[in-house]
Amino acid sequence: SPIFSENNPLLRSLLGLGPKEPLDESHSVAAQAVIENHVLVGLFERLGESMDRFERFIQWRAIDLPGVDECRAQVMSRYEIGYNITQDYTRLDPRGYNLIVAAHRYDKLLFEYAK
Repeated sequence: SPIFSENNPLLRSLLGLGPKEPLDESHSVAAQAVIENHVLVGLFERLGESMDRFERFIQWRAIDLPGVDECRAQVMSRYEIGYNITQDYTRLDPRGYNLIVAAHRYDKLLFEYAK
């Protein structure tokens, strides 16, 4: 049940907050600053761009390191299929869906910020 699960685990882990500490907008702003200054973000929906960013961060260059292109191709091929959500959960269990959305409000804001 979403009622009994931890809410906003991403925000809580970034800020070192416990599962029972109340959250407000100031926590969201603080977590955005952590992401901006200390986190290398990669998004599944932008996998190629994320791989480029990661390679720049660790200074991988195909001309400098043998096998980088093959490594990248191997990683990318594992995720080509993507995630396929087959059901509309908003209709299947609207109450449960809304509870989950409410419990992860600040994490969703962080995701949108990271995009």
